[in-house]
Amino acid sequence: MVRNLKCLSIAACIALLATALIHGPTQRPAQAQQQPGEPQSDQAQAATILLEAFVVEVNLPTLAELGASPIGRSPHNVSVENILACLENRQARVVAGARKAARDQRESKVRATHTTYVRRDGPPQRSYAPYESGTALSVHATILSERSVEILYSLSCSVFAPRSEAEDGPPDTESWDWQGSIVLRPGEPAIAAATQDCQRVVFLMLTAHVQDR
Repeated sequence: MVRNLKCLSIAACIALLATALIHGPTQRPAQAQQQPGEPQSDQAQAATILLEAFVVEVNLPTLAELGASPIGRSPHNVSVENILACLENRQARVVAGARKAARDQRESKVRATHTTYVRRDGPPQRSYAPYESGTALSVHATILSERSVEILYSLSCSVFAPRSEAEDGPPDTESWDWQGSIVLRPGEPAIAAATQDCQRVVFLMLTAHVQDR
């Protein structure tokens, strides 16, 4: 009888020990789990990307004088340095531009509109016709690494063409619409797009700056 009780006691101890070994490790990690409401570390370190977009009109003969090929023939294709040199020599001008900050992997937009009213004299009475110009920029930025940022962009701009005060009638306008994607090095401007005629080239210049990182 006593021997049977000892056997039962030993069997019970073994069962309890086995239970502790099985369930113990699963309970300890549960205590290490993140508590509800705690901020995520990656959210706290999220960066902001500031995109600068400029539309630059450059005199085509001046680019040729600098040795740039008008048809992009390598190694004499147009560079950012060529455009900056034309700006310094007043052979180029910034037509329009926009800046917008966006969180990493988020979309951000900005829009500005200017309305000009042109007076019309005539029967039955004097009237004013509105003409709009402006710029709209949409940005979606993704940080790929410390040295590269992917930018999905959409830039639309409309400007009034230069005219003399003696000219009458509605103003002439020029419009550009660019959409695409590009990988930029932070802080380094790059040529994203361009249009060209026989006298000038209009470039879209993009620069990305990574902040709060």
